[in-house]
Amino acid sequence: MSLISSKENKLSFGIELEFIITFKQVRKTPPTSTTTVSEEEEVVLPPALECPRIQDGGADWFIDYENLAWCADEIVKIIRKIPGASVKVDNSKPIKGKPDLYPSIYASPDECWVVKEDVSVSDSHVHEPPGYSTQGVEVISPAMWDCPEAHRHIQDVVTALTHTLRWRVNLKSGFHVHVGAGKSKVVDGKGKAEWKSLKHDFHVLQRAAALIWAADHFLCYAHPPERQLNTYARPITMASSLAVGQEHLMVRVSLEEGDPWEWDGKGKPVYISNQIADRFPNLTIPPRPPKAGEPPSTLLRPELLGKSHRPLFPAMRPSRVERSAHDRIRPYFGLDWDVKEDRLKAAEMTMERGIAYIMRPESRHKIAALMNHMDRNCYRLNYNFCQYHEMDGKGYYTIEFREAAGTLDPTTIAAWSNICLAIFRFSKAASDAAFWTTIWNLIDAHNAARAGQPHNYDMISLMTDMGAASEASFLERSLGELGARHWYPSVQCNRERGNSVRYSSSVSSSSAPSPVWGPQAAGDDKLDYEQPSDSDTDSNPQSQQPQQQQDSHESQTGWRPPRPTGSASQSTTDPLVSAINGTGEAYKSRREELRARADQFDEAWERLQLGRRRPNIPRPDISTNF
Repeated sequence: MSLISSKENKLSFGIELEFIITFKQVRKTPPTSTTTVSEEEEVVLPPALECPRIQDGGADWFIDYENLAWCADEIVKIIRKIPGASVKVDNSKPIKGKPDLYPSIYASPDECWVVKEDVSVSDSHVHEPPGYSTQGVEVISPAMWDCPEAHRHIQDVVTALTHTLRWRVNLKSGFHVHVGAGKSKVVDGKGKAEWKSLKHDFHVLQRAAALIWAADHFLCYAHPPERQLNTYARPITMASSLAVGQEHLMVRVSLEEGDPWEWDGKGKPVYISNQIADRFPNLTIPPRPPKAGEPPSTLLRPELLGKSHRPLFPAMRPSRVERSAHDRIRPYFGLDWDVKEDRLKAAEMTMERGIAYIMRPESRHKIAALMNHMDRNCYRLNYNFCQYHEMDGKGYYTIEFREAAGTLDPTTIAAWSNICLAIFRFSKAASDAAFWTTIWNLIDAHNAARAGQPHNYDMISLMTDMGAASEASFLERSLGELGARHWYPSVQCNRERGNSVRYSSSVSSSSAPSPVWGPQAAGDDKLDYEQPSDSDTDSNPQSQQPQQQQDSHESQTGWRPPRPTGSASQSTTDPLVSAINGTGEAYKSRREELRARADQFDEAWERLQLGRRRPNIPRPDISTNF
């Protein structure tokens, strides 16, 4: 648990879980083929629940509706077993739990868990065996106070769902965290009371926005690289109005006294125009405090992780996403976003300059306008400030963290939730010296990475300085030991059409991206999302295809690359024979390497269900001596 977590901080939070449920269907006419499920799936996961409703006959939409209603009812039954948990299906009345968790945990009396359909996580690329079906679901937590009891409550619910349901996430699933300032009971002039979401203090929101802008290049390494290709999780340092050098100007006429930008203002905002960033003044930020002392990360990191802790994470978001990340996510989204389309011919927006612009506005909505996407039709970035934009707000004033991949692991959920909260805890409680020292540590490390120089500050250091030392330790150890399996603990993959089903309860390290360590991975500063050229492909095949498990081709085809042969006695006595043998061995070694690379690409091609890339051609025997 974080060092400064307490309900007295007046912070609230909530989470959103997106996942897929697999269940059995009851039919009037059983399928003629036999349902085959791998032994691994049966051992690792709970038994699939059986939907008791008759699935034969009727329109498809009605069957889908019945399946959704049944899945929602099952989830409600599970959550109701948690002491005090209130829950409801979307657009229905909540079922109150006992004992009442308000006000100790829930932020208001009407808070509850919400179960709803989520069509965005449906997986048409996974073919269920006959007699099985799936349903995309989203579970939204109530708004809760930032206290240890709230995190334990979430862990209890997630654990109960994990032990009862056969559920999984896919590459489209997300795990979102909302951070707010709590709720308050407001009585209007007619005496009607209503619970309203409170806004973050202006200076806290401004600090948090500056910290998020600076930390985006660091915290991205806690998430899979392909998440920044998601249409609704674009990087704020690449796709926001501030990043592309564009500022929204708004005008509003208030019909009543008071702050015209508050919720009770009667005037309506009217959109006028945009301004290019080169019209902005050349702003600066406060200098590094001269006597700030050693940050906690300098002292705590060696103590928590030992002297042999792993190299630092990079200090710069990669400007080019590796080919393997494109291949994994392209079937789901198509990757129609090109960063170049969002770039304007404006002055370069450096980290320091962006922070200076964030510290300039005098209202919350102007901060939100800078941090949101310039196109209001697609405004949700990896850090979502739209609730503070007067045109888009829905009445609950939270900042949404959207970049985390879908997960069902209670420890990961608790760790990332606390890291999101730590940003606001630190922005609220840190002294000016501590806050600006952290900002300058981020700036210096980022500038060093851009210049290709070593840096001594990364996301683990940042988390530690914000008071999330235990969460930082967990992330560093988990990413170091599990690699991509930390990101994808329960992704279902490798399913084949028909009755034969292959299941993987976790993406193996051989078929998933591994975190890149060290400052050498910083890359250049160009916002280039084009795929690598053929020359890049030849020079670095490991960055495009997932590396296959050793001897995987041998187990599938029975073919083994021939071992180089030759006469050792001849090669040691005859220089000409030695040279010929050396040339032949080099040729065979190169040919075997190219064949293995082609087989590797074929397997990745077939795994995406694109059919065979080339016909089966008998391999010639190249084992003859030269």
